[in-house]
Amino acid sequence: MNILRYKAVAKKFDVAPITIRRWATLPEYAHMGFPRPIVLGENSVGFAEEEIDDYLAEQAAKRDDTDADGDDDAEAE
Repeated sequence: MNILRYKAVAKKFDVAPITIRRWATLPEYAHMGFPRPIVLGENSVGFAEEEIDDYLAEQAAKRDDTDADGDDDAEAE
């Protein structure tokens, strides 16, 4: 299992590491279903790369399902 640190996960999403921390730990973002960090040590956490990749694939599938259903807002205008 490959472990990604906050900075590496943030790079995959093109956001700041603090954004990843918020998505993963704050209750107001729980609805997103973002993978939870794995505690590696007293002051160290990371994410399973497979879980991050699966999350990205799920988000892409949701987008594709929305586009296929014709619910794309850009086409409605």
